[in-house]
Amino acid sequence: MPVPTAPEPLDALRARYPRALEYVYHADKVRAGGIGPGEVAANVFDFEDGLRLIVSRERLPDGRLVLHVRASFPARCRMADEFWRLALTMPKKRVLELWAADLPRRFRELSGDGRTLELIGWSGRLIPHLMITEEEIDR
Repeated sequence: MPVPTAPEPLDALRARYPRALEYVYHADKVRAGGIGPGEVAANVFDFEDGLRLIVSRERLPDGRLVLHVRASFPARCRMADEFWRLALTMPKKRVLELWAADLPRRFRELSGDGRTLELIGWSGRLIPHLMITEEEIDR
């Protein structure tokens, strides 16, 4: 069950951020029906403008350890209002690209982590997924 939306000031989100990094999820176990980061409050960060970041460390099936960031916002929030206002004057795809391009800045605001987040793709309901590889595997 997803964590209910609970916006917090940035200082409170920053104070909780280190807890999001304590546990390493195994992506294959989550896909098989295990508890995922979006179901654990320590990994969910709701900003006051409506942005939700879900941040977790994950071990991928290929063995890499990554920092995984997902982003969304509810239909009724300041961010959604801005999204739809922009969508009146430009293609929705372009609005999504602009939003995704701003996510690394929002992640840095939360985490203080200056490493480069890579957009790896979009999942259902237009959820962008970004990653930082923390540990490569030897092949």
